[in-house]
Amino acid sequence: MINVMKKTFVLLSILTYASFVYCQLPGPVYSYMFNPVTRYTPKGEPFSAGELISNYELTQPEKDSAAAYILQYYNNRITILSEATRSYNCHGYAWCVIEGGDNVWIETPNDDEFWDDGSYVQISRVENAKIAFSDTADHSAIATNHQDTLISKWGQFPLVKHHINDCEYTPKTNLKYYKLSKPIISGNLSAICDGSQRTFSESAFTDIDLDYDWGSSSYYLDEISGTGNSSYTVEGTPNIGYSIISLNITTPSGATQSTHDYVGVNTPYPGNLSFSLYTSGGTPVSYMCPNTHYHIYLNNSESCSLSNYTWSIPTGWTEITHPAI
Repeated sequence: MINVMKKTFVLLSILTYASFVYCQLPGPVYSYMFNPVTRYTPKGEPFSAGELISNYELTQPEKDSAAAYILQYYNNRITILSEATRSYNCHGYAWCVIEGGDNVWIETPNDDEFWDDGSYVQISRVENAKIAFSDTADHSAIATNHQDTLISKWGQFPLVKHHINDCEYTPKTNLKYYKLSKPIISGNLSAICDGSQRTFSESAFTDIDLDYDWGSSSYYLDEISGTGNSSYTVEGTPNIGYSIISLNITTPSGATQSTHDYVGVNTPYPGNLSFSLYTSGGTPVSYMCPNTHYHIYLNNSESCSLSNYTWSIPTGWTEITHPAI
């Protein structure tokens, strides 16, 4: 008799708990719950979002019930990373919150701005990549180090780590993966002279908090300042050669991108050289005709004084003069 009573008590407790969970689940989300706000992509393109009015946030019982419900429904196959909230949804998390932005609710198609303006570029799947469910499913997620495991926010329900088969949003086909586009190094790439300083900066992104890791060929350039900042200052040494200015960036979510540029030190980088062609009468032209005299000039816009010119001409040309400029 005692065993029967125990079993009956346990069963009643489970039924009561299940009823409590169901009754406390959050209700629908409506647009009037949000103040319209403008936010910006990493490249500064504005998009519309919603900022939750505090009175419409979930109560703690609703948050607890939402977590208990999905754990029970998915038989504990998912991992809850953050509690339920109406302050941001899947798009808000994947494109803003995880990158250090504030909590916003983003409705489709406003999430399209992040790749339409070139802030993000489509790639093959890698860890930390942003995932857009590009068919009829209205969902965004983050890729993990496991092929079939995602991190995503389920509407007003918790932020969870889950297998793709357990995702609430369907269909789970034609997924597109995105990564922050490459940074752009801005600055004068003409030759850097011995003892002169030059500052380079990252100019592609204006609205994302990035970690900057700069570098250069130290044999040719001395680093003055900049590692950790969006700008980088170097100083030329007496050495003559070419240096690489490199930049690696890391987003708050841990995704990385890199780029580099070349600059000459006390000599121009070959890619920065150009020539101008003139007739013997001084008329600029863009082509040459047989048996005609022309003058070819090196365009030296470098700040360093250049010397020791060595000219070479194609077979069949005749060199008339070769001045030591």
